[in-house]
Amino acid sequence: MREKKVRLVVSMPGKVVMDDEVDMVILTTAAGDKGILPGHEPSSVVLRSGALRVVRGGASEVALTVLGGYATIQDGAVNVVTPIADTPENIEQAVNAIIAEREHNIKYEQTANLEISRAEMALRNILLRRDDSTFAIPKIHTRNDI
Repeated sequence: MREKKVRLVVSMPGKVVMDDEVDMVILTTAAGDKGILPGHEPSSVVLRSGALRVVRGGASEVALTVLGGYATIQDGAVNVVTPIADTPENIEQAVNAIIAEREHNIKYEQTANLEISRAEMALRNILLRRDDSTFAIPKIHTRNDI
């Protein structure tokens, strides 16, 4: 007879970080640590930032560090969804990489918004210069007009 295991799947946006069968999963939840054994009743929990531990062959080990998220326990599987998960040694690098990517995206978005504003102003100037323009250009009122 095959020994019962718990399937652990840890996912981040865009990738699966871990997919393994273990004896027990210990989650750091908002309500405290929660141990999951084979046959656990279905439930969902909100995760706190911290260690995701597993037990293999009677020995506990920290498998990953997660930064929040949630977990569902159902049909002998624990599915963890988190924005960031990595080994404890690499978590700082993972966080720094995500921060750098977000900063790059913010700069790209700001540049794109600036280009859109410039294009709108150029179009507005073209329309203002046309005598036969059928587009209504609203007049911008200043304090002196009131």
